[in-house]
Amino acid sequence: MSTGGSGTPDVVEADSQDSRDVQDARDAAAGQERDRPWRGLRTAGLTVVGVQLLVSLSLTTFLFHRFHLIEDFGIFNQAWTLIGQGHLNPYNSIYGFPFYKSHFELIMWPLALTHVLYAQPVVLLWFQALTAAATELVVFFWILEHLERREVPRRVVVGVGCAVLAVILVNPLLWSTVSFDFHFESTATLFAVLAARALYRGRCTTAWIWIGMTLLCGDVAALYVVGVGLSALLAGRSTRRQGLLIIAAGLAWLAMISLIGANLGSSMNDYAYLAGRTTLPAGGGIALVVVGALTHPGRAFHVVGPRLHALWDVIEPAGVIGLASAWGFGVPAVVLVSSVLNSSPVYIEVPFQNFAVFPFLLFGTVSVLVWVADRLSGRWAVPVVVGVLFALIALVTGVNSSHTIVRTAVHDGATASQAAVLRAVLQRTPGDAEVASSLRVVGRFSSRQFVYLIGPSTAAIPVNARELVVVVAVTSGIDATQPDQAASIVSTFTRRRYPTQVLANSDGIYAFKVTVPTGVSTIGFGRAAT
Repeated sequence: MSTGGSGTPDVVEADSQDSRDVQDARDAAAGQERDRPWRGLRTAGLTVVGVQLLVSLSLTTFLFHRFHLIEDFGIFNQAWTLIGQGHLNPYNSIYGFPFYKSHFELIMWPLALTHVLYAQPVVLLWFQALTAAATELVVFFWILEHLERREVPRRVVVGVGCAVLAVILVNPLLWSTVSFDFHFESTATLFAVLAARALYRGRCTTAWIWIGMTLLCGDVAALYVVGVGLSALLAGRSTRRQGLLIIAAGLAWLAMISLIGANLGSSMNDYAYLAGRTTLPAGGGIALVVVGALTHPGRAFHVVGPRLHALWDVIEPAGVIGLASAWGFGVPAVVLVSSVLNSSPVYIEVPFQNFAVFPFLLFGTVSVLVWVADRLSGRWAVPVVVGVLFALIALVTGVNSSHTIVRTAVHDGATASQAAVLRAVLQRTPGDAEVASSLRVVGRFSSRQFVYLIGPSTAAIPVNARELVVVVAVTSGIDATQPDQAASIVSTFTRRRYPTQVLANSDGIYAFKVTVPTGVSTIGFGRAAT
């Protein structure tokens, strides 16, 4: 603008621009001040979960080198190795059917590409630890998003964030999952949490991508999908339609898996009692179970009663009140129901089976406390007291349980001297040899086409290779081979005329390499004939 004599318009315009600059600087500073606690908590989350991941990676690597890996790891190790070597339809020799028929865990095929990069099966344990930690990090970020969306006061946000991280750090379900073999539950849980979070944020396309990834983890994961859909159905009008579609997708996937008989690892007959039967027909078993449970609920109540304490142990680390929220109800409900209603009590007692309960229930617990505060017109006294109570219970239980879990896992593995002997035996075992091993150490020996379990009840094993390596380890823990049982197995080879080479006979480790005579198709144990 042109100035006359005084130049006043230019001065006014400059003053106005300076005022805007000052206001913009103030707004930016205020924004940074508002964002500071969120950035700090996200950094804290990355740090805490990162430290937890490093510890869990160290633990799993230690257990791997101590041969603390039983049949569950053996099944996945065998499939991972064979697929990685180009055998695209691996056979589960431990249970006697193709691997895909166990749980239809199609995700194993892309995961097996890692075998090309690094052929050591410890990769499976690292992958499990990574997905378990990632699950906790994602749910922590999801909780922060919920607190920010509901405009929770800053001082409360910091307190809630710190309490959640402390509970996450001592989560016994995580420590038990990473210290007990390998399973796809943590992977499926990660994808399910990502799907639920995407639905919560209104990103339906992204949610369906994660739903598809969850389904690749098999029939158990399909239950998680049904749970995510149930939560979306309950969460409100905006996600109701998607919830119905997701439930339908999960049920359809389960039905398809059942029809092709690819759920043999799920032991569906363990639910046959709900239908008033001892066995279930192939293809239609799930429908019979559901109808039977609805028409005769007393059968279910009879089983659930004695397991309430075990049920509490599962939900206690994340707060039971989370079940009262939409996103905290769906997945935990289907997981807990399927675990507690199994005729075998082991499913509600084995933490990896229920790993998916923790992240959803934790988010649900926080969201319930926020809801209560909203109903109290923003007064946080009651929610804080309740939250502190649940956090203290979770921390005390988590510290005690996690310490026991890790200590037991370390103790039950082979000793350092036993591990050295087993490592030498493994190195002397030809890659094309068949292996028969006792339960406590079979996992490391399963990177081959044929591997079998031997124990007190084993009568005979089939022989498929020219060389058979037998490994018996006297260790501690559940289903451990006792010295007298080991002696019985060893006598099978010492008193028969098989060409036998002793690979180990020290520190409670017995190993033999047997040259199988032509025409021999089975080898019996104990008094069994060959």
